[in-house]
This record gives sequence, C-alpha cells and structure tokens, in this order.
Amino acid sequence: MLAQYPRTFVVHDFWWRGFFPLFTFLPIIAIVVGLIIWSRDSHRHHHRTPPPGWGPPQTPPAAPPVDPALSEARLRYARGEISREDYLRIATDLTGQPPPTAS
Repeated sequence: MLAQYPRTFVVHDFWWRGFFPLFTFLPIIAIVVGLIIWSRDSHRHHHRTPPPGWGPPQTPPAAPPVDPALSEARLRYARGEISREDYLRIATDLTGQPPPTAS
C-alpha cells in the first residue's frame, strides 16, 4: 500500500505564480518601448521646420512712397480734366521715366 503524505503542497493552489513573470516584465517592456518612441519623437521635433505662422512675426514689405503731385495728376486724368498726353507728360516729368509704349 502507498504511504500517505501530508497534504501540505497542492499544485493547483499556485496557479497565480505563472502570472508573476508577466506582471513583472510587461511594465519593463512598456517602459523601454515608450522611451524608444519618445526618443525618436523628440529627435524628429528638433529637426522639423515650424508650420507657417509659428515662426517670428514677419513684417510686411514697405509700401512705395506716395508722390502727392503724381497722385493729383492721376486724379485729374481720372476726372477728365487733362488729356492722356498731358498726364503722360506730367508723369514723365515727375518720375523721370519714359511713358509706357502702347502695344
């Protein structure tokens, strides 16, 4: 007859021991993967150009200076007070540039 051993150790009472390595190594693996992703993402942000509007404020180009005499001649021509030839002559005198040629 077989000797009876005391019931001090039952195998199915320790089923949870199989989960111990899982609960130990999963957080470690998650931390390593997170560090790799964070490292790649932070490296990519340092070498990327900022989207439009995120840089230093751009100043618009300065408007060309307004010549009040040329503006007055343009208004008189628009009102019909002077002819085209008179306007072109005045504009040439004020700007120093020849009038545009008609094509």
